[in-house]
Amino acid sequence: MKKLLFLLVVVTLSILGFSPSGALARQTTKEKDIQEVRHYVEKQMPILESELKQLSKNSSLEEIEELISNHYKKHPAPKALQNPELSVFNVFPDKVKKYKKFEGKSLNLNNLMNDPRSSSLGEMITFENDNSKVSVLLGETGHINILENKKVSSPRPQKNKIALATGTERTTGIGYGLGGAKQFTVWAEGNFRYDGKKVSVISNDGDWVRHLFGSVFTYTPKGMGKVRDASIGKYKYKEVYSRLLVETLAGFKWGNAVFGTKTVEVYVGSTVNGNIYGGTK
Repeated sequence: MKKLLFLLVVVTLSILGFSPSGALARQTTKEKDIQEVRHYVEKQMPILESELKQLSKNSSLEEIEELISNHYKKHPAPKALQNPELSVFNVFPDKVKKYKKFEGKSLNLNNLMNDPRSSSLGEMITFENDNSKVSVLLGETGHINILENKKVSSPRPQKNKIALATGTERTTGIGYGLGGAKQFTVWAEGNFRYDGKKVSVISNDGDWVRHLFGSVFTYTPKGMGKVRDASIGKYKYKEVYSRLLVETLAGFKWGNAVFGTKTVEVYVGSTVNGNIYGGTK
């Protein structure tokens, strides 16, 4: 009777996929896939970095994204990346802990390149032309973040010389996953009025886009093109921001850390003197 019961348990577990040999096989496959994905990332990121550095320094966001797209068409991700049991935490367990100390730090265009801590997050490459500045962060884990601050329209001549307008300014954040998978784009834009003592928002807008490879994530908009007072003491600022809750079991990298769930944000702001700044959180 005991022998029969044992056989029934074994058969049942086998049907459910829990046989000792099946579990061992899955674990072996997973470990193999982890090594394959890690090898791919560690090989491809330096190549992509070299290609980006060969671009003209005044290249546009469109040109940068086209290069990234073409790179991954030539060097497609291995099938191992499709393993649903894999996450960035599995592939890079030695790096995830390091990123936690950067949690909460903003990617601000005004200080990002001057922050010595940024060098340990990956390779940062910047491009700048007459109306935009683009920062590309190539992460060690194969993720790519792009941040663009762009002048959408110039200020109109005003009869009232006391109050001036900045023109419409936009901050865009783009998240890529391993293997060049473009996941989402989120942006915020605003036009600000300033007079040296006060600053206000003339117009505001914002939105987000889910791309093909972002379908494995759950997105919840938490405010698009919203206005806030970002003043600190006597220093007056106004900002327009867009915020998006991103949820995933696979893990994704946004700016400075690897997350399972994260509220990502882009913002653009102005001082009372019309100095524009923007970044991500």
